[in-house]
Amino acid sequence: MISIGYGFGDKAINTRLIAWLSGALERRLIVFHGTPDDLFAQARGAIQLGWKPLDQERTTRRRA
Repeated sequence: MISIGYGFGDKAINTRLIAWLSGALERRLIVFHGTPDDLFAQARGAIQLGWKPLDQERTTRRRA
């Protein structure tokens, strides 16, 4: 999935994105944004709280 222009401001969509990404290592989300740190700092809770742990878990699972 590619995200361009989505600000991660919708609770329901964010929750579904995190759940979808958690489902399989083959699933990817590519985010295009000029200042990603600002984007994630302004995102709603599911993304702010779930993004980094999910990214770390997926990185660990890929290496195993």
